Amino acid sequence: MAIDIRETIESLERHGDFFEVYEVHSFTGYREIGGDQPQTVHVKIFDAGPGAGDARYAVEATTEDGKVTRGNPAESVDTALAITRFNELD
Repeated sequence: MAIDIRETIESLERHGDFFEVYEVHSFTGYREIGGDQPQTVHVKIFDAGPGAGDARYAVEATTEDGKVTRGNPAESVDTALAITRFNELD
């Protein structure tokens, strides 16, 4: 069953008194940053839904040793990933 993102966000705002709601997609990847072991990075892509316009997507990346970086909201997933400062995880 597919969930309609816009409908779900609107329902949460209406019934749950939420003022900001995101669907979250999670990924895990590995980066080469030097040293013997690759760095494990957990990436969350936050989707505020079609009604958010140019600020629909945002990214948060965390490492297993607690480093965190976030990007500014953007109109596309590609742009949100491109402006995320992954180098802050080095």
